Amino acid sequence: MGALSRQPIRMFLDLKAQLEENRRNKAHVPEVPETGMAVLRQQFALAETIEAWIAELKKRFQRLPSRQTNRAARTGREREKRRLHSGLAVV
Repeated sequence: MGALSRQPIRMFLDLKAQLEENRRNKAHVPEVPETGMAVLRQQFALAETIEAWIAELKKRFQRLPSRQTNRAARTGREREKRRLHSGLAVV
């Protein structure tokens, strides 16, 4: 599953590299209209913004506890509730 979930990010970075290469190749070509260059700059700026957003999401998810930890905590709380409601609680 991990390899599959990394594919969209890898494809996005490939797209960003293609945009940068396209922008560099057309930067000094007089036949390319200024409007076209503006669109290329906007696309690249958008790609950089999305890249920063992805990096921020990765940081946030790395700081979250794992699902297994959450499940263990939830199971422990549920077990405690059942124990208290069953009258087996020691006071």
